[in-house]
Amino acid sequence: MAGEKIYCERHVPAPPPRSGCFIATAAYGSPLACELDVLRAYRDRKMLKSKAGRMMVFAYYKISPPIASIIARKEMLKRIIRNWIDPIVDFLKGRGF
Repeated sequence: MAGEKIYCERHVPAPPPRSGCFIATAAYGSPLACELDVLRAYRDRKMLKSKAGRMMVFAYYKISPPIASIIARKEMLKRIIRNWIDPIVDFLKGRGF
């Protein structure tokens, strides 16, 4: 664990608001895709309200950029990821996000 930052429970850094849905952006091909608005709303209104949610979002922002880079270059991966994300987006839309 050398070099890892340890945070007090109350001071786990939150990711900057409105920053990237890297994997979804790569899959849909644009940061302006309507599906991303739904995912961002869920992140902002639900996930960032709890410590566990903030930690998950923070971890996602750490690990997802290289994954998104690979997805952005492969049409087949984009389709697969969209097929995984679309039902989640539909579910969240049905819940008002």
